[in-house]
Amino acid sequence: MTTGFLWHELFAWHNTGNYALVAPHGFPVQPGEHVEHPETKRRLRNLLDASGLLKRLTLLEPRPARDEEILRVHSRAHLERVRSHNGELAHELGPTAVMGRGSFDIAMLAAGGCIEAVDAVVQGRLTNGAGQICCAVKQVLVADSVYDEFIDQLLKKVELIKMGDPLDEQTDLGPLISERAAERVNQDVERSIAMGAKCLAGGKRVGKNFYAPTVLVNVSSKMPCLCDEVFGPVAPIARFKEIGKAIEEVNNTPYGLQASVFSDNIHDALGVAHRLEVGGVVVNGAGAFRPGNVPFGGFKLSGIGRESIKDTVREMTQETAIVLNQRTTF
Repeated sequence: MTTGFLWHELFAWHNTGNYALVAPHGFPVQPGEHVEHPETKRRLRNLLDASGLLKRLTLLEPRPARDEEILRVHSRAHLERVRSHNGELAHELGPTAVMGRGSFDIAMLAAGGCIEAVDAVVQGRLTNGAGQICCAVKQVLVADSVYDEFIDQLLKKVELIKMGDPLDEQTDLGPLISERAAERVNQDVERSIAMGAKCLAGGKRVGKNFYAPTVLVNVSSKMPCLCDEVFGPVAPIARFKEIGKAIEEVNNTPYGLQASVFSDNIHDALGVAHRLEVGGVVVNGAGAFRPGNVPFGGFKLSGIGRESIKDTVREMTQETAIVLNQRTTF
């Protein structure tokens, strides 16, 4: 698990940290969830120390009394505290991009495209990283006209998901990062079911760190599976009759990182994409898409700034316009 988590942190560093070195300012590095996995940060620090880069960067330890509010991003209140705290860091350090985001990423199936949408939910929520990715799908909105077909195909795919050792090429779904993480996912699911959600698949822990791929329907915005950021393989699915109201539901949340829109009509898909208040929209594909040359970031409480090869450098620098008044001698 340490190796996998280290890779994730190195991926995050690749997307943000190396660009900060172009114009070295303070670059805060915080440990993993609930400080249970400090080895990742320790290794990164050793690598930077060996390269001599620590002299050009400012590495901060989290304030002990505020670890929980810095690291937990499972509600709007928590995110507001994260944003406030990181704003203080930005003031102290100078140009800073805050890339630790909470999210409310949407897969919206307007009409047609069921197969692509099912594959996107399986890959973008239930298997890839066991749902422990900031831009993993957090809610699925499906039009009434294709709802039954979508659910039927999704459940067939879920039955085929194989849990096991992530180093085994036959494995589709690996473990969560810790026992505490698995239990928190389990509690969110159980509370949602107690509030009226219906579990069509999964809904239980398997061993210590595994959680079965879970599909929930009959969900509402007051349930933990929607109002909190469940960091695990749980797909809450809601249905809608009018596309306009579905868009309003998405835009009324305090988050807006990524979204997917599925439709056989490209004009309708683009029309929806333009109205969604999110940082990125993938049409007919999984929303967990973040190549280095595309700006990645969110609206509202889903983050401050954008990261990419170009955008991160601009976030961490201040530009000065220099104008030359040329006077020719001929």
